Amino acid sequence: AAVLAACGGGSTTGECDTASDCPTDYPYACVGGQCVPATNTGGDGVAGGDPVSGGDGAGGGDALPAGDSVVVTGDGIIVPDVTGPEITIISPTAYEMVGGFLIVELKVVDRDSDVDEASVAVTIIGAGNPADAHQVPMLSLGGGDFLGFFDTRELGYLLYPVIVAVARDLATPANESQQGHVFILDNVPPTVALSSATVQVERGEDETKECSLPFNPLGDSAVVHGEVVSPAGRFGMVIYPRARIEDCGNGADVTNTPLPVAGVDDATTFLFILDQVGLQAGNRLVQGSGAGTPCTGLDPRAVPDPAGRLPTQAVVQRLVPVPPGGQGDFSARSPTGCRDTPTPAPDPYPDPPDSVCDIGPADGLTYWWYAGPSSGRKPAIYVTNAYDAGSLLLCTGGPFDTRTLAEGPACVAAVAVDEVGNLGVSAPIAICVNHGGADECAGFNPSSVSCSDNCVADGFSMEMVKKE
Repeated sequence: AAVLAACGGGSTTGECDTASDCPTDYPYACVGGQCVPATNTGGDGVAGGDPVSGGDGAGGGDALPAGDSVVVTGDGIIVPDVTGPEITIISPTAYEMVGGFLIVELKVVDRDSDVDEASVAVTIIGAGNPADAHQVPMLSLGGGDFLGFFDTRELGYLLYPVIVAVARDLATPANESQQGHVFILDNVPPTVALSSATVQVERGEDETKECSLPFNPLGDSAVVHGEVVSPAGRFGMVIYPRARIEDCGNGADVTNTPLPVAGVDDATTFLFILDQVGLQAGNRLVQGSGAGTPCTGLDPRAVPDPAGRLPTQAVVQRLVPVPPGGQGDFSARSPTGCRDTPTPAPDPYPDPPDSVCDIGPADGLTYWWYAGPSSGRKPAIYVTNAYDAGSLLLCTGGPFDTRTLAEGPACVAAVAVDEVGNLGVSAPIAICVNHGGADECAGFNPSSVSCSDNCVADGFSMEMVKKE
């Protein structure tokens, strides 16, 4: 639309009683009996005392201050420009879940007076508290498109930040508009671990409350820190790597409250094993920013080259989820209050745990899950290669043959990324591989193996959880 330069600033063309008396080759309005063209300059406004009428030029109505911007409606009526720019927040959308670096996108247009690009501003407010405000510099891309970037980690563990966009037009006086909404934040990576403290399951209430026998969600067969793998070992040259992976989002410190989390992207769960060749080359498997800092990822030198793995790089295996489900072992009952030591059940094994194997023993691996987004249950146990409840070989996860590794110490770690791109990595464990000749593992000390830069990764502590 156009801004009218009325009277003093615009030329006139002919006399009129209404806008319909004016030429049709250009937008005109009838002001004070004269056809006045609409322009994009803003002019000097309507001179003091000149009437702004309903379009018939007969006087009446209020006069506009000199220099004020006005607009011409579709039927030729002149009105003040009092409407600010139209703002659309393209990203993030309302209640969209985001994490890490956020791309902020706006569309800002003004049909009457154009947009003052320098006025376009975005503020992200933490917890609805104006004192916790973060300004996002915005870059004009032309055509009303604006782009900015923001590191959501500045907001800490906040769940529901607010984004507010403000813009003014070039009218006189300028009109300001704003637009805003809430979005959801998850900037905490999944917790990934190759070991787990024991868990007990609680069920019932008050006098009927009871707890299961303690169990390790990863099962009895999972490879452990310090394990020596040899032909004489518990599974020969085969190991069963298993990872516990859960994404608790920014509400990790809130218990018994359903909170939004992104959830683990199962296409990103992998196991990495770096053997003696890579370790002797000075590579580590996991790194942070030094001793005591959080582990943030893998040592790039240990990540296999897409064109082909080098001997100094890690071996990679897919990790696949075991479907969530099952229950704890209630074959022995805990007294009311669920003390740590269960008492024998009154009848023999009335409530055995569900097995992940349809046939054969489960090697202590029990179904397990954690509270996930919308579905309520998400997988928490991941195994290598494949899972098949009907297969004796695969019902506890596929085995990994260590004969593909060099003899000597090796480091094992797992990684996972959630649905908004947060990368989680486990603390590495150290094992030793002996193919059966000279004992390469004599005097093996897992604490002396440099699997990381001594960074620290989150794990799982002893839990009492209500699952049933």
